[in-house]
Amino acid sequence: MFLGLRNESGFSLVEVIAAILIFMVAIIGVTVVFSGGAQPITQAKVRDEAKAYATQLMDSIKRLPFYVAYDGSNNKDIDDFYYIPTDAGGSKANTDQLNLPFSTSSSYYPMDKDYGSIPGHSDLKQMIRVQYQSIDAGTQQLASPPPTMKTGWGPKTIGNDEPYDNAGTPARLRLLLIRVTVYYRYNGKEASVTLDSIVSDSAAVFYPRVDSVSPNGVEQGTNVTLTITGQGFSTSAAPTVLLTKANHSDITCTVTDHSLSTRIICTTGTLPSSGMIGSGETAYWNVKVINTDSMSSSLLNGIYVIQNSPFIYTMDPTGGVVGSWAKVSGQDFGVKRDANDKVTFQGSSGRIDVATYGDGTSGHTVWSNNIIWVTVPVGAITGNVMVLKGSLSSNTYLFTVGGATQPNITSVNNSEPGRSGASGDVGNTVRIAGTNFGAAGATSSVTFYNGRTVASTSCNLWTATLIEVVVPSGATTGNLYVTAGGVNSNNVTFSVPYSGP
Repeated sequence: MFLGLRNESGFSLVEVIAAILIFMVAIIGVTVVFSGGAQPITQAKVRDEAKAYATQLMDSIKRLPFYVAYDGSNNKDIDDFYYIPTDAGGSKANTDQLNLPFSTSSSYYPMDKDYGSIPGHSDLKQMIRVQYQSIDAGTQQLASPPPTMKTGWGPKTIGNDEPYDNAGTPARLRLLLIRVTVYYRYNGKEASVTLDSIVSDSAAVFYPRVDSVSPNGVEQGTNVTLTITGQGFSTSAAPTVLLTKANHSDITCTVTDHSLSTRIICTTGTLPSSGMIGSGETAYWNVKVINTDSMSSSLLNGIYVIQNSPFIYTMDPTGGVVGSWAKVSGQDFGVKRDANDKVTFQGSSGRIDVATYGDGTSGHTVWSNNIIWVTVPVGAITGNVMVLKGSLSSNTYLFTVGGATQPNITSVNNSEPGRSGASGDVGNTVRIAGTNFGAAGATSSVTFYNGRTVASTSCNLWTATLIEVVVPSGATTGNLYVTAGGVNSNNVTFSVPYSGP
């Protein structure tokens, strides 16, 4: 018999369990390696999504205009959408803008969007902040800290939304820093990407440009104050303003106000009493502005020397009662020098001279080249009105003197909680107290400056002594008056936006 070696024994239970444990340890190690490798891949994918979305946001913001005057209706420029003036905690200044925390709890953070609110990007949320910037003259870098905004400025403040700083001589700000932060979440964690971009005002003007001069006519031998409007005027130091004409010496206009880059106020001093128009010459002079960097421009034929008789274009209103105000508009009124320069009304037994010019309570100009404010004199009757300049007389203009009693404003008060005085924002309710307002009707209304008229039938309340009206869109600081039965009241200055009593 052949004898062979045989071993028919198998693995013991202990050996099998040991082998399983060794296998599990190995598998767990491999699983950990692959699991750890998958996490950064997921993070990179969401981070790339966040970067692409942030770039898309920035591009869409930069396509908006840098500045468009706010008219009370819709957002138009960058800061209308993204500037955050206040929140529930109080006022926020330009210098605070970039430090405002993410929030979706207030309407003042309209562009902060939380996770789940961005279509197609459930793992992203966004925060957008803007801050006006200026250049430091010494370092030629962005100023630190950034500029603070002019008092009363607001991104949606009608008539005061153009970005100026609050320096002693306010400067028009031409730079805006946009910061887009997109947060992203992955595997229970959160990270973010941030993009910054400086946007400049494409409408920036680096040289002066003269658009208009008021008044546009001057008299020889008089001292005239000119208001020059345009763009790019020096504000840090006074520009030079000259009246120029070929074959004549330049006349310097001394600058008294250069606080705005869009306006200069200057005075001519006493102009020559003769010789401003030579034989065969036109009556026109040029107005030249020279900035402190020597850049200059001129408005050709911007002003003329008055030679003709005064001329009345219109009167507003065309009728009124004794003691009511009327605005005479025309040309060549020049400067009121003495009692021989006057406005006269028709009287029952001859002409009646106006005794009172201008309205000191509401800032009316007493007498200018194109406008004269007058009160209808005692004794005036329906008939012709004329302007006299020495021996020169104007055309005649028919003015109706009625017997109705003129409406009179005694007070104007903001009735919103915590507010008072003749000042308010668009949408505020204002109470006008006075006399002779009559009843609401087709010829009765309240008119705010900038030609914003509210019909009496659209007012909240209209009685003979009290009117309640809402400040209309487009109203700006200036004269407010009541028209009752076609007769205008006295004027009261009303400030927009609200500036306190």
